[in-house]
Amino acid sequence: MDIQDLHNFINRIPTSKPTSSKLCIQVSSPGHVGGTPTVSVDHMINGFDWDTGKIIIVPSKPLSVLSEADVKAIHESLKLGQSWYSSNERQSLKERILRLEQENTILKK
Repeated sequence: MDIQDLHNFINRIPTSKPTSSKLCIQVSSPGHVGGTPTVSVDHMINGFDWDTGKIIIVPSKPLSVLSEADVKAIHESLKLGQSWYSSNERQSLKERILRLEQENTILKK
């Protein structure tokens, strides 16, 4: 989407709505029930230097990009009724135990 697309979209909003419409960014929230999960926009910046040609939307809360593997893991843990974060922690602990067991085997030699 470029600025002209945004301008055209805003011009198509009925005149009774623009002042009451809040600008938000849709976020992924697996398992969410209710309205579309969003984060409000704090402000916008006209890019310069390396960001020339960009209008940067700054959200009110920090957002980060998840890999496809992270998203898949979240969906799988939700299907199982588990927390993705506890699942990640469990995996991290399994990997640590495996490394420690390997180190222990080497030290015993």
